[in-house]
Amino acid sequence: MGPGNSDGDQDPISKNNWIGPDGVESGPDVPEDWYLTYDGPAPVVEEIYDENYAVDRGNGTVPVDFYIKRWGVPEGFGKTDHEKKWSMDQTWWKGRDSGVGDDEAVASKLDKDFTAEPPPVIGVVAFSLFTVPGAFIFGGVGVWLLFFSIMNPYHEDGGLVGFVCMGIPLTLVGLVCFLIWWAGVIKERLRVQHSRDRLVYQATLLGLGPPPLRGLGLLSEKRRLSEAVYLATDKDGDDAMIHGRSSEGVEWELNIEVLVSELAEPENPYNPPYQKKAREIAEAIGIEFRIGRDSDVGDKPEPIPFGKDREFISDPWGAVSGTIAVLFASIFIFIFGIPVVHAVVDATKLSSGELEAQQLANLLFQMSFLLVPLIALGWLFKIFSVHRLRVQHSTDLLVFDSTFRGRSWRVKERRLSESLYLRYDTWTETDTDSDGNRTTTRHHEYEIHGHSDEEGEWKLDITSLVETFDDDSKKMAREIAKAIGIEFRTG
Repeated sequence: MGPGNSDGDQDPISKNNWIGPDGVESGPDVPEDWYLTYDGPAPVVEEIYDENYAVDRGNGTVPVDFYIKRWGVPEGFGKTDHEKKWSMDQTWWKGRDSGVGDDEAVASKLDKDFTAEPPPVIGVVAFSLFTVPGAFIFGGVGVWLLFFSIMNPYHEDGGLVGFVCMGIPLTLVGLVCFLIWWAGVIKERLRVQHSRDRLVYQATLLGLGPPPLRGLGLLSEKRRLSEAVYLATDKDGDDAMIHGRSSEGVEWELNIEVLVSELAEPENPYNPPYQKKAREIAEAIGIEFRIGRDSDVGDKPEPIPFGKDREFISDPWGAVSGTIAVLFASIFIFIFGIPVVHAVVDATKLSSGELEAQQLANLLFQMSFLLVPLIALGWLFKIFSVHRLRVQHSTDLLVFDSTFRGRSWRVKERRLSESLYLRYDTWTETDTDSDGNRTTTRHHEYEIHGHSDEEGEWKLDITSLVETFDDDSKKMAREIAKAIGIEFRTG
């Protein structure tokens, strides 16, 4: 029976479900929007997770805003800011044409959840047996050898030889095995929530999205559904992207290519219907579906003419890539952090004169490993910082700022009318080691050049913003120059 039935005479529609309180079907296979058709008494609230109540029936969750508008604030709850907001008089989703009374609330459009079917249990077990042991064995032995080599620099199997020749290769093999397993069990999920005006794109474990996973910022990306403008793919249905614009005029993109592939390939492995699945998502959101997206960055919905204020924001890391980056950095922080901790403990003996000369040298050597965790933390700080350039014709200002977790750590301002051109420059550096091996590094730089009567020539480096767009970096730089109204130069 469906979640809204209450006769209790039928069996659940799935073997994973059961008949819960008041004869309501409950379990993981109950549709996520079960509460929209549920006509029983108010579900018992057991806990609150983010913006959802955990209840005793259905699929176990009901959005806070829907619950409060339908049944009021549950006993023992109502203290969070989100609950207080919706306990006030919110009438934006009611209307005379909704077909319900003033004391009822329904979403104007049904919420929908797009996620690929989880792989069969046997397949997951077989796949895990092939990859997980390698991750634990190679990774575990590699980490142990790294630690052993650091703590025993003069041992025949330790020191630099053990660290480079055995520890690092085995650790990388273990990491590769883990990433293969991670890629196999992670499933993409798009939640179209008209009831909360929100698009939520998640990376879930085996297609499941329990409340603890929803709270991890690296595993989800949220956008306002009302800001979505169109969904575009190429002529083959690949490269699916939702395009939108915020109320401040900031254009954004949400890449759902992986999700569309996961939805289409099981339906027809030989000729996956990518366009069909992308069109279904566009219809559920209520936006236009376009084929053959122009590669020019300037080809955006409703282009803003010159003279209007613009805002450019760095392209954020995706859920999966961000999680991998954190795991990768954590390995180095953990490995090199252990000898640093050991060195700090030994440093306490320094004041009592218990350390010998050789032990003191070893202490200084271990303290030098502090540089690696600091570099790893700095790298994470860099890639997860958000960079923004505000082109404000209304106030004649260029404002470039960088924030981390909502806290600003860099702000630079220049007069917009003083800017002359945006320059893209690239150069290479070649280093040769003692063995004659040559390493070539290519550098890219994007700078806005200007001239001030008070300060003379000035430069505003926006490389950290533009380089986040990867292959579209030059096109984005051209778009910025166009918004400012200056020339774009290369070389």
